[in-house]
Amino acid sequence: MPPEGAGWALENAIEALDSWAQRETPSQDLRLIVADWVMTRHEDPYRGMRRQQGFPNLWAGPIRETTWRGRVVTCTCLIFESRRTVRFDTFTTLSLPL
Repeated sequence: MPPEGAGWALENAIEALDSWAQRETPSQDLRLIVADWVMTRHEDPYRGMRRQQGFPNLWAGPIRETTWRGRVVTCTCLIFESRRTVRFDTFTTLSLPL
């Protein structure tokens, strides 16, 4: 567990990003936007996310600046407050509105 105030630990980010890239073959620009967004989770993993009812610790939300042609990249992750850890589950592109 990171020391208090040290930010959040990120788990499975590279694997989840790679899986998304293989499945959907996004542009390099879109990959960079999503990767940059992942890094913002060190400071505030809850920003722009919503807790999913019925699933402890499961959060999901759209990724800013990824909206194009009526679609947006989204992320689902598990946020463990006691360990200050964010475990990335899935990135996917969904049609709007969410």
